[in-house]
Amino acid sequence: MKKILVLSDSHSYFDKALKIFEKEKPDIVIAAGDGIKDIDELSYVHPEVKYYMVKGNCDFFERNHSEEKIFEIEGKKFFLTHGHLYGVKTNLNELEKKAREENADICIFGHTH
Repeated sequence: MKKILVLSDSHSYFDKALKIFEKEKPDIVIAAGDGIKDIDELSYVHPEVKYYMVKGNCDFFERNHSEEKIFEIEGKKFFLTHGHLYGVKTNLNELEKKAREENADICIFGHTH
């Protein structure tokens, strides 16, 4: 089984993301936005792992990443988004609806920190 590190909302605290990565030594990193440059930098420092990442509402100048991603890990389907497009600070109804539409087994989001 692979070890997965889930990060979100690092907001330019690359050093903290790096410290967590180096402590946990994951096989896969999943990043739910708002600090996507931190995760891009992390992928340059540690290219040996697989990265799944999306941009968040504070990553507005980012053009290389999407706001949603669907992928599979070990037979489980993931839906990854930052959450701001689905009003997650109010409730999870729209996000749950979207994850169900995508037939996702696992939904990962950030934004609510």
